[in-house]
Amino acid sequence: MNIYSLVFLISIILITSCNTPKKEEETLDHVAVKEEQSESKKLTQKSHYQLTDESIVALLTKKKSDIIALLGKHEEGTFAIAECHQMIPALIFDNGLTIYFTNLEEDEQPLSIELNDKITFKGIKSGLNFGEVQDILGRGEGISLTWIATEDDKAYELKYYYGNYSLSVESYDENGDASSIILKVCDVNKFTEPELNILDTVK
Repeated sequence: MNIYSLVFLISIILITSCNTPKKEEETLDHVAVKEEQSESKKLTQKSHYQLTDESIVALLTKKKSDIIALLGKHEEGTFAIAECHQMIPALIFDNGLTIYFTNLEEDEQPLSIELNDKITFKGIKSGLNFGEVQDILGRGEGISLTWIATEDDKAYELKYYYGNYSLSVESYDENGDASSIILKVCDVNKFTEPELNILDTVK
């Protein structure tokens, strides 16, 4: 083998060795892009989860990853909530649910769920005042004073207990105007005492 043939052979080997890793790198990049697109699709797809009273309450005991899988497209935000000095992270879903967590980095169950005025729950929805809510659900636990973010930010709350969860109607207005509906898990089962129907006392 003369020197020219040897140089030619070495050149071919070098070119081949340089190209091979590049192809592997391109393949890995392609896989990474596909995985990223797949994850993005999961986060932006529309949900077919039917919102009923029972299905909304069921979300209180599901982990964050399961909730995202069920509800799909969402955004992240932080908000002030009742009787808490910290801003609380939340996932805001297109279907009208805002779900609060202590930490979005962990796969944990929600702190609470807020319903916007597109969602009817037990016959009521956010935006009704306290009188309108009580006409439908009864007196409940009565209207109490609370605060949001700081003790100086006074607010009012009308609460109902339904076993393993509570329903709070919260408002900055003492009459409950522009209210918000919040659902929370109860540590122990508790029920709001039903009001005695006046017709029953006559019988």
